[in-house]
Amino acid sequence: MHTERAMPEKKLIVVSFFEDLEPGYRFPAGDWPVHLTLLLPFGIEETSVSDLEARLADVFARQDPVEVVCEEAVQFGPQGNTPVTTVRRSAELQSLHDALLELIDERGASYDPRWSGGEYRPHVTRQARGAMEPGESAELRSASLLDYEETTRTIRRTYPFGAGS
Repeated sequence: MHTERAMPEKKLIVVSFFEDLEPGYRFPAGDWPVHLTLLLPFGIEETSVSDLEARLADVFARQDPVEVVCEEAVQFGPQGNTPVTTVRRSAELQSLHDALLELIDERGASYDPRWSGGEYRPHVTRQARGAMEPGESAELRSASLLDYEETTRTIRRTYPFGAGS
């Protein structure tokens, strides 16, 4: 994990939404559409964003859809007051997370390692807009890169899985 920055840093996040949303879609930080986070917020130099977007396209073009199975409703967060539904940490989901983590590590990204790599805990936060319930399953078919601004989130780009197969 890198923490020193000489250049301006862009904060980003990678998620899979459970509904189709277009690039440019913006929403308040506290009002997320239902999603599964594939890579928690990270910062990279602004000059590296275009390269990252191109490399993400390569990774997701080779990615098969990933079946996710929801397991239990629990509380996450620093105060244990964020309701989530945990998702089974399958080999496919962990492999995708690890590939994304490697990609940002290669670009000197800064991030909190406590919930990354072997500590990755896939989950769907229970939102006002909806939730995934224990026992439900879904298939992830795309991922989105978002600008992670202080008060808003904006979809920069969405990558369909398997576009290069």
